[in-house]
Amino acid sequence: MSNEIQEFFNRLAPTWDKASDDDLTWVSSVLKGVGITSKTKILDLACGTGVITGILANLSDEPVLGMDLSDEMIKRAKAKYQGSPNIAFICQDFLKHEEGTFDFIVIYNAYPHFIHPRELAQSLAKNLTSKGRFLILHSRGKEAINAHHKGMSTSLSRNLTAPEEEWGAFEEEFNLIQSQDHPDYYLILGEKKN
Repeated sequence: MSNEIQEFFNRLAPTWDKASDDDLTWVSSVLKGVGITSKTKILDLACGTGVITGILANLSDEPVLGMDLSDEMIKRAKAKYQGSPNIAFICQDFLKHEEGTFDFIVIYNAYPHFIHPRELAQSLAKNLTSKGRFLILHSRGKEAINAHHKGMSTSLSRNLTAPEEEWGAFEEEFNLIQSQDHPDYYLILGEKKN
């Protein structure tokens, strides 16, 4: 399944940044309010071409790692941030990632492509430090996201449900800090229980 997702995003990589209509000022304001400090070690998960990696690097003095399944996306991210000393990128399947020591993991505009949320929750818990946080953030609401992915193979994407329904996959390892499904954005913020 991850190979199909990888191939899909490899095809999109050359036009990804041109097709993006993200309001990065809004994204930056949200990220400033979720508990990231200058000492936070951050993973930009499913980072694509690094759309928000630079914003994350501006919030912390610690190194920021971008991770994505798509080697073509990672290639473009590396080129975009060449010479940035506190930003690195790797092409890897997070669900197979060995235990990490991140304080914060951000998944921006990518959550529906994690087909099995329970597996994602377990990997998040394994890779976060004690009281570490994760943020699922979309620059569109649930209805717009689902419409955008309509007709896409179920091995590439899944329909989002309300945040309180999605939370069921995470509640064993995490406490819910905040969730919102607004017409213009979708957000779930959780903190590891121990």
